[in-house]
Amino acid sequence: MKTCFFDLETKKLFEEVGGRYPEKLGLAVAGIIVNENKPELYTENDVFDLIKTLNSADLIIGHNVIGFDYSVLKPYADFDVLSRFKSKTLDTMVHIEKIVGIRLKLDSLARHTLGIGKTLSPIIIPALWKRGEHQKVKDYLVNDLKILKNLYDYGKQHGYVKCDINGRLTRINVNW
Repeated sequence: MKTCFFDLETKKLFEEVGGRYPEKLGLAVAGIIVNENKPELYTENDVFDLIKTLNSADLIIGHNVIGFDYSVLKPYADFDVLSRFKSKTLDTMVHIEKIVGIRLKLDSLARHTLGIGKTLSPIIIPALWKRGEHQKVKDYLVNDLKILKNLYDYGKQHGYVKCDINGRLTRINVNW
């Protein structure tokens, strides 16, 4: 079974495109970890290879990919990305939201479950990309992919993840 852990970073922020239009943000860099292999990175020039890899996956795991990442990819595909990939996607944000009723950030889940978190604020990533600090953005993305994979593996092995919800450390049972 081909499992892909997937995440991406954009060139722009919502305020730069006039509102919540993920399809207008532009792909800076995307990353995939296939099974247990090292991360593969794709820039806008490689987007067709990225889509081909996602298309060939049996399972795509991401955090907020259904609500965000697939919309970012929409302008780059000649098909409806969400419709094609949704049935084979485990969106950890969506999964957890169904359990606790609120959307939880990957960083918060990772900090409380694994004791690790994001290396930068996501809000500065587009500015770094524009300034040509591409390696810094790629390193950030790789860290996020590893966090996602480690959180998923932890939840799969232990049957739960943890997060602070309303000031209380909460154990969230997951069925991954």
